[in-house]
Amino acid sequence: MKVRDVKDSLLVALRGRGFVRREATVLTLQRNEQELVWLGLNFLTRAAPRVVGVNVVMGYRFQPIHDLISKIEGTEDNGYSPASFSSNLGYFLPKGEP
Repeated sequence: MKVRDVKDSLLVALRGRGFVRREATVLTLQRNEQELVWLGLNFLTRAAPRVVGVNVVMGYRFQPIHDLISKIEGTEDNGYSPASFSSNLGYFLPKGEP
């Protein structure tokens, strides 16, 4: 299986659960008018054949915070990025888990 096949399969599965693709590897899930679940997927390949890793970054976006920041900075907000806070999924796993 090629990296592209892994990406495509994963993106199709996530879209089937309500996620919307925003960028190449950024997806969001609308919780309500003010909240988004934010998911970033970083694909890694290794020298060994057929080894693909996925570094998952999970986040949460609270739109009123970004509206305020945009107002203060005088900039336009895209409505999905960046996340209000995010972290690599690995930090939530027990030590030593892949």
